[in-house]
Amino acid sequence: EKAQLTYQVDVALYCEAFPGAPSCLIPSLVADVDRLLFDEHNAEEGITFSIANRNAPVVAEWRASATEPWVKLNRTSGRTPADLQVSIDRSGLAGGIHEAVISLTSPAAPGDVLEISVRVDLPVDQVEAGVDLLLSLIHISEPTRPY
Repeated sequence: EKAQLTYQVDVALYCEAFPGAPSCLIPSLVADVDRLLFDEHNAEEGITFSIANRNAPVVAEWRASATEPWVKLNRTSGRTPADLQVSIDRSGLAGGIHEAVISLTSPAAPGDVLEISVRVDLPVDQVEAGVDLLLSLIHISEPTRPY
């Protein structure tokens, strides 16, 4: 991971020095986050993050998609620089931890994917937790029968 970070810095410095270089005209998407953490308080209001082209000032088209249908994006395409708002549709999600990935791509850079991990931690319903605890206690306290 460290080598990748060094490579990105080197490309950015090179493109600042030689903005017309062919490698600087290829979009390289970057976001100001690498993961989004949701809980019961911010799931529906959402989190907004920024998308840019590392090789600025070139404007890059981008597309966004999520691996899970409960991840809601306020838009699925645009041009850099841009903000993307992500929210969670909690209907149908049980309590517990849920994970997904948002993929950002640019048509001008096929195969180059920027992934943002999404984690949702919702409280377990007290009734559901009580049933699980009761079942666990029954299982533990069940006497063994000598044979």
